[in-house]
Amino acid sequence: MIFNTNPYITDIPVGGTQSYIGRREVLQKVLEVLRSPHQKGMVIYGQRHIGKTSVLLEMAARLPEKGPYLPIYFDLKDKGSLSSDQILHAISSRILYSFSFQPFGSRNADFMTGFQEDFLLPVLSRLPEESVLVLLLDEFHVLDTPGNEQAGSAFFSYLRELMAADTRRIKFIFVAGRWPEELSAECLSLFRGILFHHISLFSHEETAALVHLSKQNTSLKWSDDMPAQIHNLTGGHPFLSQMLCQVIWDRLYDNDPEDVPIVSSQDLTAGISESLELAGNSLKELWDSLRPVERVAASALAEFGTQIITREQIDQCLKKISSRMLIGNPEHAPRVLEEWDLIEPEGEGYRVRVEMLRRWIARRKPAARAQDEKDRKLAAANSLFKTAQKLSQEGKAEDALHNLRQAILLDPSHQRAKQLLVETCLTLGFTDEARDLLESLYESNPWAARPRLVQVLLRQAKEKTSPDDRLTVYERVLELEPWQPEAVAEYRKTYQMKGDIAYKNNDLNIAMEAYKRAGSTQKIAQVSKRLQLETSYAQALDALDKNEREKASSLLAEILSVEPSFREATRYMHLAVTGSDFPEKSEGNKADTARERFKSDLNKILNLFRSQKT
Repeated sequence: MIFNTNPYITDIPVGGTQSYIGRREVLQKVLEVLRSPHQKGMVIYGQRHIGKTSVLLEMAARLPEKGPYLPIYFDLKDKGSLSSDQILHAISSRILYSFSFQPFGSRNADFMTGFQEDFLLPVLSRLPEESVLVLLLDEFHVLDTPGNEQAGSAFFSYLRELMAADTRRIKFIFVAGRWPEELSAECLSLFRGILFHHISLFSHEETAALVHLSKQNTSLKWSDDMPAQIHNLTGGHPFLSQMLCQVIWDRLYDNDPEDVPIVSSQDLTAGISESLELAGNSLKELWDSLRPVERVAASALAEFGTQIITREQIDQCLKKISSRMLIGNPEHAPRVLEEWDLIEPEGEGYRVRVEMLRRWIARRKPAARAQDEKDRKLAAANSLFKTAQKLSQEGKAEDALHNLRQAILLDPSHQRAKQLLVETCLTLGFTDEARDLLESLYESNPWAARPRLVQVLLRQAKEKTSPDDRLTVYERVLELEPWQPEAVAEYRKTYQMKGDIAYKNNDLNIAMEAYKRAGSTQKIAQVSKRLQLETSYAQALDALDKNEREKASSLLAEILSVEPSFREATRYMHLAVTGSDFPEKSEGNKADTARERFKSDLNKILNLFRSQKT
């Protein structure tokens, strides 16, 4: 008898361990983001149990080896109901623990207000100057749920500002378990300008590397063609590949072998049923993430076996299964299934990409059962809608809200439920949720939804406290109605305000860009003039540094003739012409005499300059 440990792991993430396989392209993409001082971060997404958490944990382990990167992993699972302050408290505690810092600063209830100034900046000051703090936020999509006005919307707005505060020293890597199209407009606005990367199935080579994990402890022997057979069954799905290998390993070691077992094709075939049984809950989670019409399409494909099924056959199956309108758009079902790696195009049609998943669907979720599920959900959604209508008429908006949300979860295409939910949300002050619903309605019926969507966007903009958040909303209004008067006026007003702040802080390039967006020609000319003065001033100081006093005096005289109080131009003008610095201030009459003498000298210098110019 030999003693060994099963190297195949299915119940916990494997990132940062010897069992982690592949995904090199993801790490490379992340490193490109981290090396760019202008990029804020990246979003990683994919289906359930595809290995997203393992990828984040691998980054947490490997990034410090690649550069001055300090990764902090934080799991948002089960934190969707927390407030923004509670989430930031939890993140700050994780940061302190990771760096072995003692708690410091204010930890009051309104932690969000001072998080950046009172916590994050002091943390960065204690770290090496060249270091980059990388926040790895897992399961981020849980904050993006209908009705989560407490954490989601407020946290997105705050995080948007935080992400733009210091793009060189703070980076954000998000993991989401949803397709980008399924995220709310508020959440997507947070990710504007950020790279999205889809985590897909393993390649043949990566599947082979997973199969050969047993080489690490010499616990199994595989024939050369066995990894290809496993890939044909699992399609390279990491979880199913691990599960199948784990079951094969356990079955062989249940016999107390005297020597290292050799895996045969019979062992592989015998392990499939048990693997599917053990993976049942995980496969059900994947199934539940599909919309009803996509389930019907997947079931139809599964019943065709391993043969290719054409698009025409898919359409015929869908029509045969249901003579009524399906929930969702049947035309989109194959595309969505392909995007989620459930099917792949082949020839003139499609086939299920993961054979083991196909067998599970054919056995557990046949097309007729999928249709029954759809019918039950359709009826339940309609019943909830009718109840909500009655509650709304009785003035019980909060009760109606709950019913309408449940109805739309069951039937995402229930237009009347969405319309009533919009008005109910507005009544209760849930503007962000109302907007997301109208954005969804706009996709299916732009002309009908646009007027109400514009009204809600204008209301949402007024509720935003951050200028950047308001601008994001106004930009969306102007996408819908390019000359909407209120949006145009507020858009220009907000950009002019941003330009004024930047100009006051001498951030002239930022001010110029803001004034251009505001269409303020007078302000643009003002900044252009200031930029020219700054350029001439820099050239004058450079000339002085090189002892080119005549050139410096000419540049400084031009500056002073335009703006006599510009920076320290008078001081350097005196230095350029007389060769001595401006007399220092002193006590009593000496100071007055020095100042008067300086004014007299300066007037002489400027008169000399003017006479030379003429």
